[in-house]
Amino acid sequence: MRIALLAFLLIGPVFAQDPPGLPQPSVQIREHSTELIVDTSYKVPVSLAQAWEVLVDFDGMSSFLPGLNDSRVTAQNGARLEVEQHGCTRFGIFSLDFTSRREIVLQPMHSIRSRSLGGSVRIDGETTLSPDKDGTRVSYHAVVVPDFPGGVEFGASMMEDQVREQIRAYIGEMTRRASLAQAGKSRPRKGA
Repeated sequence: MRIALLAFLLIGPVFAQDPPGLPQPSVQIREHSTELIVDTSYKVPVSLAQAWEVLVDFDGMSSFLPGLNDSRVTAQNGARLEVEQHGCTRFGIFSLDFTSRREIVLQPMHSIRSRSLGGSVRIDGETTLSPDKDGTRVSYHAVVVPDFPGGVEFGASMMEDQVREQIRAYIGEMTRRASLAQAGKSRPRKGA
């Protein structure tokens, strides 16, 4: 069941369907031995800086990612961070609490590398950003190692929808912040 939580750590408000006018994200999940290989790519109609701001907002992620109760940077040394996250994910009548501790290495406006340091799931991945006509292209590659019997077979069948929901949430937050910036408003702080 732990594979269900991976979406919260992979790649966000959740839309019932994709936002109008946006191309469908590409999501591929492959089984390889005891691992799941995840590759995604999507374009979002915001600047590189606006997309980056959302993807690295580790202290604010719990305000826009469903099921994420707490997310915070616990240590920082330049472009190297340690991030701890706690949350709960649900599938029908099942729910699962999760924790994650990761090392994050930032190459500003270009890539975010993530390596598991502990917690209830192991995900090592990299997000890359590049300018694209009228927006930003975001790509993600990860290797996921489920730590329960049958995790690869079970996870692959359920993960695609979860990953798509995460992408939709990130796109939603990116476009929301871009709209606020265009209107001259700053992003409200959580609890304000």
